[in-house]
Order: sequence, then C-alpha cells, then structure tokens
Amino acid sequence: MKVNEFIKEYGLDEARKFLEVPSYSIDQLMMLRSGLDTRELERLIESHELVEKMGGLEKSKAILNRSPSNAESYQDGYYFRTKPEFLFHNGFHHWNMTTNNGQWFKDLGFNPVLIVDLKQAIADVESCQ
Repeated sequence: MKVNEFIKEYGLDEARKFLEVPSYSIDQLMMLRSGLDTRELERLIESHELVEKMGGLEKSKAILNRSPSNAESYQDGYYFRTKPEFLFHNGFHHWNMTTNNGQWFKDLGFNPVLIVDLKQAIADVESCQ
C-alpha cells in the first residue's frame, strides 16, 4: 500500500498512531510487509502539519501563488531572500533591504518556511485527498 493511500483510507490521526506505537500490531506488521514506507509516512505527516501551521491548504496555496518568483522563504506575511543580501517583501510592494542584515526579524524569532518545502507539502497533502 502506498503511503498516501494509507492516509486517504485511515486518516492522518491513524497515521500518527501507527508511527507512535512501540510494538507493532499484526495489522501494522502486515502493512509493513506490504511495503508501507514509514519514512515516507513521517514525511507526509510533517507535510500535513506544515500546511495546517500555515492556515490550511487554501491559505498555503495563496501564500505560494503570491510569492515573488525569487523568494526563498515565508513567515508572518513576509517573503524573504538572503542572496545577494537579506531582503524582505510583503507580497505587494518591491523588495526591501534592512540596514542590519535582517537582525530585527531574527530577534523576533526568525524561523521562516522555505518556499520549496511549502510547495512539496501542498503536493503531499493533495496526493492524500
């Protein structure tokens, strides 16, 4: 059974339980024997959690669609890139440079989501629907 089919059939909560059980039940052993990849299952769960963290599938898609083509990451309404220097973008205006290489954002707990990770997470979630 493919991992996304497992999530479609049993749901995300059951997938989480599957990974948390310290000793496998007979059903779980049968699924493992049939080729269910637990690493892939973990990745799909992480993708679902990321999309949830971003406000759901539709909001995640909107963030991705509004993303400037050269944005590397997103956090709290801002898009970021670090090359050639630290710049931020609010999705509507041009790129802005900070005088201190983004220290203000970093002091606030700068931990953006990479655009490529969000794109993959959206594709993963959609594959489980």
